[in-house]
Amino acid sequence: MRISDISQNALFQVTGIVLAVLISFIGIRMLAYWRSFVFRPGRYRARAKVTTSQLRAMPVPFVKVQWTTKGGLGSTEVILRGLRQLEELAREDPGFYRRFLSAEVVTENREQARLIEQAFADSPLAPPTCVVTPADYETPNGTQLKARQMHYLTELRRMGHNRKPGRTFIIHFDEDTLMVPAEFRKMIAHLAYTDKSLLTGPIYYPLEYDDASKLARATEASRPITCFECRHVMEMGVPLHIHGSNLAVEETFENRLGWDIGLVAGVPFVAEDYMFGMDAFLREGREAFGWHGCVALEQPPFSFPSVFRQRYRWVFGVLQGMSVDTKLPDFAKLPWRLRMKVIWGTRYRISTFALGTVVGALSLVYIPFWIAVAASKMAAGVY
Repeated sequence: MRISDISQNALFQVTGIVLAVLISFIGIRMLAYWRSFVFRPGRYRARAKVTTSQLRAMPVPFVKVQWTTKGGLGSTEVILRGLRQLEELAREDPGFYRRFLSAEVVTENREQARLIEQAFADSPLAPPTCVVTPADYETPNGTQLKARQMHYLTELRRMGHNRKPGRTFIIHFDEDTLMVPAEFRKMIAHLAYTDKSLLTGPIYYPLEYDDASKLARATEASRPITCFECRHVMEMGVPLHIHGSNLAVEETFENRLGWDIGLVAGVPFVAEDYMFGMDAFLREGREAFGWHGCVALEQPPFSFPSVFRQRYRWVFGVLQGMSVDTKLPDFAKLPWRLRMKVIWGTRYRISTFALGTVVGALSLVYIPFWIAVAASKMAAGVY
């Protein structure tokens, strides 16, 4: 087909219209990011510097940093990387930080637990407590995957495991998550005065960034901007989205809820963070949610197939959760407007998220032809 004929082709015209509609549909949601960026930029990230001397004068709570991992190949190294950041913080005043700061690793790999405990045996940081989830452990509701391990540790805490004599927060990290000391001091300062029980903050993805493929890097580069919307969602107290990492939960609050999310039609839930957020919303109300604004660092998926599987899991997991949560009696008791906000707000977010792949694929095919048509018409003097 000649360039001059492409613009007259019905498929070319229809594809252009479809792309324009889909891009507009997605673009409207981007306004939520920009609204938060323009009108609430100072609430997105905690910027005021906090020193150890300042923390000494604050009513700091007890803080447990929890890494949850299956213990697969390569996970030990990235967990140690995160623990070393805590160790660096503790070096500033070992006696002070040891009084309230501790680390816990829940894993399915006994050898990994031994290696981690051994690595920090003589550290200024209190030696990490490693909990190995028994292979035959089952929750009352048959929960699987990551939530199964998290609920196992919750059951231990309910029985007094590593109990502290005062208000305690659990900071949930993925195995590749770390927080530098400057951000962690801000986190501790925020938790010292907050009246919230469940808080999240922004996540950036610079770790091992150059080792990821170009396409994987491109998809991760824009992810932090979505945290502008996450901030609004968490402060609004309606969990259309919640981070499973960089998540601070008051221990008594988490012990009440637990992570025993069960199964749906015999299939494990894959978005335990969404399920936990909805459970908190229905049982504890909007007032429990908050935003701490302290940045955690993670590494991106290294290949595009990994990126695709990750995004697919997010979409599928939220749809799983909605299929159950919106039918619960507690959900039916909510005001009609709030129910619609949760249902259609979540559906809109998920649809725009999923359509991004469709729009991207269509654009890769369509845009080169569109450029060729535009260049041809400009060369012919047709505008």
